Amino acid sequence: MPKLVEDIQTFISRRLHNLLFLEEFVFARNKFTPVASSELELADAVVMVGDTLLIYQIKERKIDHRVNVDAERNWFNRKVLGAGTKQVRDTLRYLETYPDILVPNERGHKFNLAARSFSDIIKIVAYAPSPHLPAECRNIRHHVSEAGGGFIHIIDAHDYLELSRTLRVPREVIEYFKFRQRILTQFPDACASLPEAAIAGHYIVDDADHTKPPTIQSAMGLRSLVQDSNKWDLAPLLRNLYDHLLTFPK
Repeated sequence: MPKLVEDIQTFISRRLHNLLFLEEFVFARNKFTPVASSELELADAVVMVGDTLLIYQIKERKIDHRVNVDAERNWFNRKVLGAGTKQVRDTLRYLETYPDILVPNERGHKFNLAARSFSDIIKIVAYAPSPHLPAECRNIRHHVSEAGGGFIHIIDAHDYLELSRTLRVPREVIEYFKFRQRILTQFPDACASLPEAAIAGHYIVDDADHTKPPTIQSAMGLRSLVQDSNKWDLAPLLRNLYDHLLTFPK
């Protein structure tokens, strides 16, 4: 697995999302000031694709080579299930409360991220754990809080990175997380001990069959994919195209 050494903001906007989303879609500068209010802070990153909004909160465990399983479990409970989901819920509350939330994207263009503008809002806490995080924590794939916020995805940041390399079209990532929510809700016990690759493989190979849970064999679906993005990936062209656009006077 790659070592995560960059700061959180760089990790989000430059590593994870640049595999999937162009700078026009990503809002990693996450502070805003509502009218007659003090400055507020959104989650680590927000991604807007059409009428879908994705809210990301990232939690990273500092490298500690000492083996202390209880400490890792406590970190997961406090930082991921506790603080991470709370920051997502707070962001959702801000989006639903304030009519105007003007935040610049990575190109510097401001958009209104108020929740009324979107038909779907997908909420994700991605975490980069210590190697010593116990299995019962790694097996937690989602969180539904009594304090509101609905279904929140919990996913290892390394797994998300691999998904970004496999599902290279933004709409596929959105559809995957919708599928993931259905599968985790319908088959929580069957999914608990499976790797993310099995759920992803189930989506890729058995997407039409939602009546059966994924199995460990579902991960084989990922191995059948041909990684030929160099033949069709238009992202570099699209990014360079922006730099060559001409702005005509009105």
